[in-house]
Amino acid sequence: MPPQEVLILAMTQMLSGICTAGFTREPDPVTGLRWVRPVREFGTLLPGDMTDADGRLVQCGDVVELNLLAPRPGGRTHPPHLLCLVQAEQVWARFSLDSYSGKYEARMGFVLPGDANHPRATSQRGVSVTDLKWRALGRAWLGDKGGLLTLDHDALCERLNAEALYLAVGLSRNWQGEYWPLVVGVHVVPDYEVNDR
Repeated sequence: MPPQEVLILAMTQMLSGICTAGFTREPDPVTGLRWVRPVREFGTLLPGDMTDADGRLVQCGDVVELNLLAPRPGGRTHPPHLLCLVQAEQVWARFSLDSYSGKYEARMGFVLPGDANHPRATSQRGVSVTDLKWRALGRAWLGDKGGLLTLDHDALCERLNAEALYLAVGLSRNWQGEYWPLVVGVHVVPDYEVNDR
């Protein structure tokens, strides 16, 4: 298989490395373009696997050329993952950092048009966000003091200067007998920058 261009739509932290996914240029009858989730033959992807020639970690929205060797449809070691890109009607965000324990959490709630809503996603607490850049943004907004920052749709769009928000949504691994929805990519138009302190 020749190298393929992939529009990165998810770049998330896992316990032992990172996970990424995106669209290729290949058509797909359901999603429009084909989703791919690159994996290594053995072990998990590491940040170095998704670092460009300048030493910068690839981010959501980047188009990268990847040498995708062969499709690997699910199985015991790599169960199937569902991913979709949606534009929510309403989005709200919640960031919390316990300065004592160092526990950090980034969550997001959202409402989709029609009947495709999940009760956890539409709850006030929302679902976990694993997008690396979004999590870094929340840490920057909270600062060293920590605490809790909750933003409703209008406040979030104003703070981001966003004209539109798109979410890459997926399902977690099986936990407590259930697959939980999570946000694996937050795409803001126009894009936002994270100011490092």
